[in-house]
Amino acid sequence: MNRSHPGSAAVKAETPVMRLYREWDAARASWQAAVEGQLADEESNRWCETVARMADDVLDAPSQSPMDFICKLMAQTFHGDHEISSCPRGDELWTEARAIMGGAA
Repeated sequence: MNRSHPGSAAVKAETPVMRLYREWDAARASWQAAVEGQLADEESNRWCETVARMADDVLDAPSQSPMDFICKLMAQTFHGDHEISSCPRGDELWTEARAIMGGAA
């Protein structure tokens, strides 16, 4: 019996978006750990730029499934820490969400 998250059963193979998301998430976690270790502002800014660029890489990759969209949403909002409307590329997320829903508003 599969006791993992219900949505995980639908994922058969990792897509390029999922791979990029996992790389982004690992970098985000490393940055968070480094900040807890009293990271200097200059180095924290470099981490921020790197992690933000990686989140954009996730968004730029073509989606192959709705799960890919979820990965994009999680990366762009930093796991929900930011509202979609405050994301520089939030409009792209909404466009993709509408496309998944068949163009519904």
